[in-house]
Amino acid sequence: MNKFSDTTREDIRDFIVNNEIYNIVQSLNIPKEIVLFDGYPSSVMGHVLGDREIERALNIKVTELKSKSQTLGEFVNILIENKERDYPDISRRMDKVGVSRQYKHKLINNKCRPTKQKLICLAIGLRLNIEETETLLRKAEFSLIDELSEFDCIVAYFIKNNIYSTMKIDNYLEMFGQPTIFSIE
Repeated sequence: MNKFSDTTREDIRDFIVNNEIYNIVQSLNIPKEIVLFDGYPSSVMGHVLGDREIERALNIKVTELKSKSQTLGEFVNILIENKERDYPDISRRMDKVGVSRQYKHKLINNKCRPTKQKLICLAIGLRLNIEETETLLRKAEFSLIDELSEFDCIVAYFIKNNIYSTMKIDNYLEMFGQPTIFSIE
């Protein structure tokens, strides 16, 4: 004996064919750690993971761990190498923001303890976004986002809005009575 009416069977068939299950699962806002493979939820909920899902999840975790264990110098070196591909004039921009080649090499080789202002200069010179800037600062035990000073708010505003004009940043710092970082004559 069949428990489902023809209408119910047809509704179920339409539901599956129209991919409604996928849409419902997507609407559940499952955390990204669980959605591992091609946008579809893994079977983490049932505790059965395929080899690809396990490998992908472990690669994410290992990359995060390596990032946390990098020294400031290693992190700066990777940033500079990545940005040099996109911006061949990086050396000129670094000089413009007060980061000389000698200083850059000391920083990469962990032979100096940079100030927060010098790291902000480096971030501006490399045109880092706010996340990259915050990671850079945290490697040296500083922060731009956590500290609620006027200086931090002003600098963070410019970086968040991809405005890397040293003159403009210093002008606004001076306007709000804050110390400039690129120095106004």
